[in-house]
Amino acid sequence: MSMRERTYQLALGGILGAAALAFMAIGSLIPFGTFAVPALASLSVLIINEELNWKVALMSYLTISVLSLVIIPDKEAAALFIGFIGYYPILKKVIESRVRKKWLLLVIKLAAFNAAVLATYYVMLHLLVLPAIREEFADYTFWLLLLILALGNLAFYFFDIVISRVGIIYREHWRKRFVK
Repeated sequence: MSMRERTYQLALGGILGAAALAFMAIGSLIPFGTFAVPALASLSVLIINEELNWKVALMSYLTISVLSLVIIPDKEAAALFIGFIGYYPILKKVIESRVRKKWLLLVIKLAAFNAAVLATYYVMLHLLVLPAIREEFADYTFWLLLLILALGNLAFYFFDIVISRVGIIYREHWRKRFVK
């Protein structure tokens, strides 16, 4: 790999990583930002994965994750980015390249989402012991939590479609504007 290619990778990763962190920081100011902003930030990982490769995308994801934990006030948003949403564009590309059956793709993606969300909230509630999350969850019944998880699955289903569409739009329209 030439010095020019390495410089391009570093610059692209840095710019898109900074954009992701800016989204995460702005999201801390917006009430619904906890869930929406990690999805926006994951678009930077999507573009890096499309433009370069999964290794560079993974390194960008890890960098954004660490910096999110350190500088972003909304730790729940940072945890959601780290726990699943941030690396999902990489995982999605891997899964879709190996599995052809639509129904099996959906089952695998939903299983990965549910495992990651449950693990993320377990870590937030029991290992990190975030007081705001504990207080919020203290009033919820089991059935309400199940409903929230079901709605999360529905939101994830649409997020998966959006990620696919944004990838197509990037490849067909935006790439030629950014890459010369």
